Amino acid sequence: MTEFNVLNESKTPPFTIEDETDGGDDLRMKYRYLDIRRTPVQNNIIFRSKLAIETRKYLDSKGFIEVETPFLIKSTPEGARDFVGQAD
Repeated sequence: MTEFNVLNESKTPPFTIEDETDGGDDLRMKYRYLDIRRTPVQNNIIFRSKLAIETRKYLDSKGFIEVETPFLIKSTPEGARDFVGQAD
């Protein structure tokens, strides 16, 4: 078969998905889902994951345990300090 049908056209990305192109931090953060397709960003994500795994393995071998506690309060917007009300 030598022909094809376009089922859904896509818009041109706001920056090129190439290793040496970043489009600027503001643009990259706005379109983070596109930025993580670039090889350097993927390599950073993979490195961070492997580092976390090795750190956990090391601490586990030394008898440490990892405990996750639930969030008891919701964060306030714009990074304001969180306050927990106390009964008097």
